[in-house]
Amino acid sequence: MYEVELLSKLVSYDTSVDTKKEYVKCAEFLVKHLKSIGLKCEVYDGKEVAGDGIPRPNIIARIDRGVGEKLVIASHYDVVPAFGEWKYPPFKLTLENGKAYGRGASDAKGQVVAMIAAAKHLVKCDKLNYDVELWITCDEEVGGKAGIGYLVDLFHKECNYALIVDSSAEYLAIGASGILWLEITVEGIGGHAGYPFAADNAIYRAIKVVNALLKYAKSIESKESILNAPPKCPRKKLWPRLSVTYISAGRQPNMIPGTCTIKIDRRLIPEEDPDEEEQKLKEFLMGLKDVKLNVKTLTKARGYATDPEHPFVKRCAEAIYKATGKQLPICGELGGNDGHYFASKGIPVACFGTCREDNRIHDVNEFVYIKDIEMVRDMIIKLASKEE
Repeated sequence: MYEVELLSKLVSYDTSVDTKKEYVKCAEFLVKHLKSIGLKCEVYDGKEVAGDGIPRPNIIARIDRGVGEKLVIASHYDVVPAFGEWKYPPFKLTLENGKAYGRGASDAKGQVVAMIAAAKHLVKCDKLNYDVELWITCDEEVGGKAGIGYLVDLFHKECNYALIVDSSAEYLAIGASGILWLEITVEGIGGHAGYPFAADNAIYRAIKVVNALLKYAKSIESKESILNAPPKCPRKKLWPRLSVTYISAGRQPNMIPGTCTIKIDRRLIPEEDPDEEEQKLKEFLMGLKDVKLNVKTLTKARGYATDPEHPFVKRCAEAIYKATGKQLPICGELGGNDGHYFASKGIPVACFGTCREDNRIHDVNEFVYIKDIEMVRDMIIKLASKEE
């Protein structure tokens, strides 16, 4: 089966975002393969944006029929590291009961395969609804500035619509949450654990900060977005969220730590301004009594929402129906995605993909349902071609 063979090859490349070990090898394979099925390809290296000298190959594969409107179909080949004990080898595809196991099988190499399989069909079609470009990029797992962000800066004026193939198979997403990551360093006075009275334990100070953040999280949850929340959520609309995701302090049991680091993840609804929310949260933290701390912003991005009545959204919903026979819910993403780069330029964005709750994304034994790759492939074909 074409899709399985291609996925097996892609999974074999260790494109972990931390080491970027086989970014170049994977990109070279993709370019060679895309050309072999009739697409025109170019590679755009975002290493200058990254600033560390490591290559960041990003691929654009084109089907240009002179239609006049351009549809960008985008996903990524980088993956999170394969930590933990795997039942199946992470960089060797394993098939079992309709599932394909391997790091990136679902997020997002299976989705890249769906794009390419669709393009393999589209390149043979006489009539298309759009000129089509596949954007297969790197560094999505760390924000995408040297990946899709780099390409959007270069080519956004040529784009009319964007389909992000890095999303759920259970709904059509037309927006996503924004993101604000902060690193908080709580200061105390280190010392010997035998003399706690001579020290000021930074962990105890940090507990006060965490408790304050829990109250802050409750205070922001009353706001709601115009976007519906995904199915199975506890609320009907997207809402602001804050999570403490990392705490680190100390070296060994007999040392009282002088500092404690806390990292937090603040998810923004599209209506919230990242700069304003950053300022509010920093002012709240700096105003805490009996705590000395420093706050640093790690990353920040605005959420976005496409009008559910936009013709492109309706075409995507129709394409899903034609491919699946189902009318899926239309909603926003709880997480963020690369669509914000397009949305910031005024480009309508929709998102669909192979991801399901049980796929163990970012966990050991990640997998994708093969039928979902075929479903996304068919949805793209229905969207981009004039075939019934």
